[in-house]
Parts: sequence; C-alpha cells; structure tokens
Amino acid sequence: MRLSLSLVVLALCILGTPVAHGQAFPDIGSLTGSAANYTRFAEPGDITIRISLWGAFTRGGLYEITQGTHLSTVLTISGGPRLGEQRLAGGGQGGIGPGRGRIINRMTLKVMRPSGENAWDTVYEETMSELGTLTVDPMLEDGDLVLMETEYRRTLGWLDALNIMSSVAASIFLVDRLITFFGG
Repeated sequence: MRLSLSLVVLALCILGTPVAHGQAFPDIGSLTGSAANYTRFAEPGDITIRISLWGAFTRGGLYEITQGTHLSTVLTISGGPRLGEQRLAGGGQGGIGPGRGRIINRMTLKVMRPSGENAWDTVYEETMSELGTLTVDPMLEDGDLVLMETEYRRTLGWLDALNIMSSVAASIFLVDRLITFFGG
C-alpha cells in the first residue's frame, strides 16, 4: 500500500499538477450577446453614440450605434419586444410560469434624454395596443434611454376555473358539515 501511494506521489511530482488559470475579462468594446449586453452597430470610422434599451426588449442593454440612427432601426437591431409575450405570455393557456394567462394589453415606448444631473426629459412617447409602425421616428442622441413598458391583462384559463370550482365545492361541503354538526 505504501509503495503504491509513494508511486502516485512521485508521478504527480514528475508530471506536475494541473494549474488553474483565472478568467480573462474582455474590454467593454468586445462584449456582445452576454448577460451584460453590449452591442456595437457601426462601421469602422463612423462617429458613434451610446444608448440604453431597458424593459421588454428581446435584447436590451447598451448599444453603440452610428450617430444619426433613428428609433426604428434600433428597434430592429434589438429584436423588438419579446414576441413570446406579444399574445399570451408563458406559452398559452395552462402554460407554466409567472406569465401564464397574461395577455399584453398595451405597450408604451419612451425615449428619455438626460437633462442635467439625475434628471430625464421624455422626448418621445407612444402607446401601442398592437405592435405596429411608429407615428414619428425620432433620431437618437448620445445617452438616450429607450424604455419599453408593457401592461398585462389577466385572463382566466381552465386551471383558474378548476381552482374556483374546487373552492366553491369546499365551501359548500363546509357549510353542509356545520349545519349537520349543529343540528340543522
């Protein structure tokens, strides 16, 4: 036993032990598609601006785009709103998850521009009941925040109806037992 343990120790010393290497983090200019989404959409040599997309975008995050880019182009680059939530969030009636049974009732698209320290001005706002074309297509500026908010309307599915019926049946059974117990 001692001989085999000694041979293993000797082999490790000769071959060496594995070396752990730390992860090298890239600079912000090379990040694309990560959890901290940074997307560059510009040709080399173009003057660029940085904007942020927050809310119900398919791919929100920080975008570096060519100066003079319009809102509709950025909506296209980002993939627009999450289409899985466009009609029925959570994959349909009886779906799984917190979005089950929610239909998007209204989407609000805002472009906010910094105006001084810790202050924002809303320079564009449009409410859409359906995904469609923009009535105005504003040009974005450096530091703009594009925000997409969604409002949901709750729908009742068959699981909700089953929960309601079982609660009513349990209440009727309880009242019947109480009447029987107290001699009615």
